[in-house]
Amino acid sequence: MQLLSADLICAAGATTRDLHAALGEKRPALDRELVDDDGMPVMCARIPDLNLDELSPAFALAVETTRKRDADWAATELSVVMQRSMAALAMCLDAVFMRLAPLRDHFVAADAAAADMDAATRSEARLLVFVAWPEEASPFDQAVADLWLHQAMEQRREGFIPAGRIVRPPAEPKLNGAALLRQADETMTRMRERGWNDDMVLLLACESHVAEAAVARWQRAGLLCTSRQPKGRIPGEAAAGLLLAAGDWKPIDDDGRPRAVLHRPAVAQRNKSIDERGRVDHAVALAAAQAAITASGLDAPAVLALMSDADQSTPRGLETYATTQALLPHLDLSLDLGLAGVVCGHTGAASTLISIALAAERALDDGGAATCQADSVGRACTTLITLAVSPALGSPA
Repeated sequence: MQLLSADLICAAGATTRDLHAALGEKRPALDRELVDDDGMPVMCARIPDLNLDELSPAFALAVETTRKRDADWAATELSVVMQRSMAALAMCLDAVFMRLAPLRDHFVAADAAAADMDAATRSEARLLVFVAWPEEASPFDQAVADLWLHQAMEQRREGFIPAGRIVRPPAEPKLNGAALLRQADETMTRMRERGWNDDMVLLLACESHVAEAAVARWQRAGLLCTSRQPKGRIPGEAAAGLLLAAGDWKPIDDDGRPRAVLHRPAVAQRNKSIDERGRVDHAVALAAAQAAITASGLDAPAVLALMSDADQSTPRGLETYATTQALLPHLDLSLDLGLAGVVCGHTGAASTLISIALAAERALDDGGAATCQADSVGRACTTLITLAVSPALGSPA
């Protein structure tokens, strides 16, 4: 899969460059609003200047419309974490559609070619969108978010993407990072088989835990990072979007940089979530990383960096260090290992896309390969390892 663009927003900044620069310097700070059960400020990775007021009319319209669809939702409120997640995604969407705007000629050219094809094989250029909403989103939250996203994309596409070309294919109702990448991989495979090389896939994810209810829920479950639980999770919030293509796109983008290629992800199931108490089989992560490198056709020494969504305090960080030392001993852990969770906090599926974006950026900077390791925690306990390389080292899987 070719990675055409990657956009993100998190506490550390709004670009992969910002995040790379922050990896060795910034850390989540004690929050000015959130406190734990002891009244102490909570360590938090809050996005600065997240403008909820500007978006509240659009959110209110989506809430009102959704309530009318189901009498049981007549008095239901949109959760704070979903509002913040959607606000982060709105900022990310602005960047995504700015990158899509120059592709207007692509849609026009693809349509011209399709007009000359037999009706049975005709394929107009489409943008297929898959979204991972916050893990704790209620059915009402997700229904409101789906409606708002449709309206937001319709507004942003006017003028360069023809009507009806943005498609939300059927997907699992709850997509984590691993499922999101699997959905993209399966979709890309079908596109190549059918010759739909003009289509693009947009992966979106957003998540926020910067809210009193989320902090209280984590503390009750023993998951929150506090003075009494220093190995707990740090609440974070982020959104990310990856634009992918399966066809024979030119290997150089408009800025003269090579495009990154994402090889097929290796997804492995743990015996339980790594955040749960008790022993976890760390060999699963090592095996998945080895499988991803093998699938790429590269040798381990060609991998020049590893980017992960882990942090330093939870067991995931220790596992990432162990995987790197066992499989990629040539890497310098202080320079070649990036832990996005250290600066972004816990951000669910968004952290998976952010880690992939970081790996792709590092691969292009180094002219080599970079692995991405992301762990879906919570209800789903899977480890996802995928590989991002520049076209000079390999072809799309």
